[in-house]
Formats: sequence, structure tokens, C-alpha cells
Amino acid sequence: EAAVRVPSWATALMGAQRSTGGAPTLIDGGARREFRFEQPMCIPSYLLAVAVGELEGRPIGPRSTAWAEPSVVAAVAAEFGEDTEKFLLLAEEIAAEPYAWSVAAPPPLPPPPPP
Repeated sequence: EAAVRVPSWATALMGAQRSTGGAPTLIDGGARREFRFEQPMCIPSYLLAVAVGELEGRPIGPRSTAWAEPSVVAAVAAEFGEDTEKFLLLAEEIAAEPYAWSVAAPPPLPPPPPP
């Protein structure tokens, strides 16, 4: 279990499942928010990822959400939306097992700096 505390304007994401029903808890008189996560499966430390920023999520499938900054979240959702569920279904077919993490939330990389 992990708790990530961020400024009130920020959202925390982690390579784990949110454990408080998805909603953050307001702390410090509303100045900060606390996100709680659980990782029920053992994973190597190099697979643990945390992202914090002004992030907005858009559902892109029955079990996936695209996260990005508000100015680009629509484009990110369009980019990932069509294929994410297909990839999950194909992975399940190849592995002959259900997707172990139950929810997919692929974070996009930021655009490269201008030359």
C-alpha cells in the first residue's frame, strides 16, 4: 500500500490500483490531496511508476483510461482509444489468461523539445 500526497491542483497516478474508490482525500485543510494505491501482485521495483501533475483522465475503453495534461488529453484519448482494448484482448489471448492488472492507463510521453 502507498499514499501519495500532492498539491490540491495535482493528480497522482501509480502503477497500482487506487484503493479508496478512486477519489483522493483532501488533507491539510484542502491544500493537498492524498491518493492511496494498492499493488496486490508482487512486481519488481523497476516496474513501479509514479506520475504527478495537472492530469486529466478520459475513458478510452471498458477498462482503460488515457491520462494527460488537459490541453492534450483529447488528442491522447484519440491516439490510444482505438487500439488499447485490442492490445489487451490480444495479450490475453496470447497469454491464455486475463489481464492481471484489471485496468490499463497508458501514460503518454511528453512531446520532445523544439530543435
